Amino acid sequence: MKTNQTLILRRLLLIGASLLVAGQLQADTLAFWNMDGLGATKTNVNTVGSGAAVTPISTVGLGAVGTTVPSFSPALAAGDNYAAFNRVLGPTPETVGLSQDFANATYFQFTLSPTGGQLLNVSSLSFNADAATGTLTANREVFVESSKTGYGTSSANVLYGAGTQSALNPGGGINWSSTLIPFQTSAYSETLFSVDLSGNSLLQNISDSVTFRFYIGTDTTSQNIGIDNLTVNGSIVAAPEPSVYALAGLGLMLCIGNWRRMSKA
Repeated sequence: MKTNQTLILRRLLLIGASLLVAGQLQADTLAFWNMDGLGATKTNVNTVGSGAAVTPISTVGLGAVGTTVPSFSPALAAGDNYAAFNRVLGPTPETVGLSQDFANATYFQFTLSPTGGQLLNVSSLSFNADAATGTLTANREVFVESSKTGYGTSSANVLYGAGTQSALNPGGGINWSSTLIPFQTSAYSETLFSVDLSGNSLLQNISDSVTFRFYIGTDTTSQNIGIDNLTVNGSIVAAPEPSVYALAGLGLMLCIGNWRRMSKA
């Protein structure tokens, strides 16, 4: 009897493990925008991972999406453009900062969600950015928040932030990237901004949706910040079926029963 129970337990565990492994639908890139189109077409997602649904980029408090082609060194490949976002709300001039940007409500955003009752895990978010100006004293900034971590002016709300000047520390206490947003001149090169989100439990096992919001800050209205190669990486995981939990529970019961008999022997 002991041998039969052990054999049954092993088979149950193997079946459960195979079901879990089969449920893993990996999609390294969940969403990608190359920003190479014209105008509003830049807001349409270019790549969507299997099992994910992604909305186009929408804007609030920003003007029509334009195009900027930075004069970087080395030069960008032909056709490699940036999407230009400019705020149309808020004071001019303004003291660029987290609190002011949030009060202006000048941002663009998009939403990701899993399909078919699956779960969404976000591992990282990255993008290229430029100040869309050759004026080296200009202030530009962008900070990223999400619906899962909340929108606000606290460091707990901010997933990532970057500015054009090292002295720029919006809101105080925010751990901004040491990498600065480059200006649109040949003295600078394309810069990748990336944040690891794999350790944020609020962005794992998402069953409904998550919205990422990029707040834009500039000295005056009508000034641009350029965004390119916006990417969200992660995975889509099939939610475990009730049968998997049932198998695990049955296996545990057999294991406990077997242990008790052995302890009495």
